[in-house]
Amino acid sequence: MPTINERYRSKPYCYAYGVVFKSDFKTFGNFSIVKKDVCSSFGDLSWNVADQYPMESWFVPDPNGSREDDGVLLTPMLDGKLGKSYLVILDPKTMKPISKAQLPILVPFHFHGRFIDNVY
Repeated sequence: MPTINERYRSKPYCYAYGVVFKSDFKTFGNFSIVKKDVCSSFGDLSWNVADQYPMESWFVPDPNGSREDDGVLLTPMLDGKLGKSYLVILDPKTMKPISKAQLPILVPFHFHGRFIDNVY
């Protein structure tokens, strides 16, 4: 399921983040976390690692940010070689990892969620 910066919900936005699957039908395939620029065809970026399987990402906005992609992208990952889960934190501007944290439990694949910065 794609995600956006929730501060732009119901407003014009340019960036959506999601998971893309590609396969040559000889292996399980390749999963990438993608930043899609819906305002131009030049801003698309992606990140992937072989045998690492991303789940649904959450965009966490920078409280002091002024640009739509100011923040971090949190993505639970399944390490296909080790059978363990971890959380990768990506910089949405570059789609490069900032940090990674091993999780104490195996997160079931297809885990869905949403980051909401307001308490109701």
